[in-house]
Amino acid sequence: MKGEFHDAKVATGEHNRQLANDEVERLRQQLSYISEWQNGIERTNRIHRARDLAEYLQASKISELQNQVEENTYGLEELQERLAFLQKQEIEIRDEMYSSMRNAARYRRQYYYPGVYQTGAPDPSASTFPEGNLGVDNTNTQGMTANPYASQPKSGISSDAAISRFYTYKGRVQRQQDQLAQIRAEISGIQRRIAQTTKTIKDLQKKASNEAVK
Repeated sequence: MKGEFHDAKVATGEHNRQLANDEVERLRQQLSYISEWQNGIERTNRIHRARDLAEYLQASKISELQNQVEENTYGLEELQERLAFLQKQEIEIRDEMYSSMRNAARYRRQYYYPGVYQTGAPDPSASTFPEGNLGVDNTNTQGMTANPYASQPKSGISSDAAISRFYTYKGRVQRQQDQLAQIRAEISGIQRRIAQTTKTIKDLQKKASNEAVK
C-alpha cells in the first residue's frame, strides 16, 4: 500500500514536470512566433518608410524640375518679348538711317549744284559739270561736259546751308549705324539665349517625365 502511494506520487511528479516542460515549450514557441511577428512588422515598416521616402524624394525632384521648367518658360517669354521689341526697333532705325542717307546724298548734290530745287538735277548756273555726273552722287572729276540744264532758273537753298545739312545727316547716319550695330548684336545674343533656354526646357521636361515613370 505504501509502495503504491509512492509510485502514484512519482507518477504525479513526472506528469507535472511534463506539463511544465510542455508549457515552457509552448511559451518558447509563442515567444518565437511573437518575436518573428515583431521582426516582420519592423521589416514591413522599414519597407514602407523607405518607399514613402523614395516617393517623397521623387515627388520633390519632379516638383523641383517643374519649377525650373516654369522659371525658364517665364524667362523665355521675356526674351521673346525683348527680341520682338528689338526687331521692331531695328526696322525703325534702319528706315530712319536710309532716310538720313537719302537726305545726306540730296544735300551733297545741292552743295555741288547750288540752287537746284529738284533732287538730282544739275546746277543751272554752271555751264559744265563733272563728266558722268548727271545728278547722282558721283565724285568723278577727270573730265567735264556741257550742262544741258544751264538755262534753267535757280531755286533751292544756298551751298553753305546744303553742306551744313549734309554733315548733319551724315552724322545721323553714323549714329544710326552704331545703333543698328548694337541692336543687331543684342538680337544675336538674345537669339542664342532663346535657343539655349528652349533646349534647357526640353531637357528638364524630359527629366521630369523620366522621374514620373520610375
